[in-house]
Amino acid sequence: MVNPDLPSLVRKLKSDGKHITIETAGIAYMPDMPCDLMSISPKLSNSVLEEPKLEAIHKDSKLDLAVLGALIDNYNYQVKFVVDSEVDLPEIEQTIEKLANVDREKIMLMPQADTREELLAKSPMVADLCKRTGCAFSQRLHVLLWNNERGT
Repeated sequence: MVNPDLPSLVRKLKSDGKHITIETAGIAYMPDMPCDLMSISPKLSNSVLEEPKLEAIHKDSKLDLAVLGALIDNYNYQVKFVVDSEVDLPEIEQTIEKLANVDREKIMLMPQADTREELLAKSPMVADLCKRTGCAFSQRLHVLLWNNERGT
């Protein structure tokens, strides 16, 4: 869901000289958003939630190639794919191929992890995938610093 007041808030912050990064799943395109960086984290099949209540909330946040293409065409961007295991790589590569206009140097891979332990366990695998694919590694600093503590 996109808040209809977001563009006016972003314009105000930008007019005050703030650096604006918009974090998005890439499911909605809003034209003329004055941001410095569109940080797009498309939801792939590894993001399927097992809890029915959460699944219902996230049902509309699935991959939309047309919206992703519009965001990439119209904003300075980075695309971050969340990686749970090496099995995710073919889907990531297929998605990149379908986005003919994406700059491979702006692709990042990030470990899927809710806890520091999971992050430390998966980071070497994701770093290896980054070396093999030429993608950048994206850390989950909040998980590293505060583990799974809410409100930090």
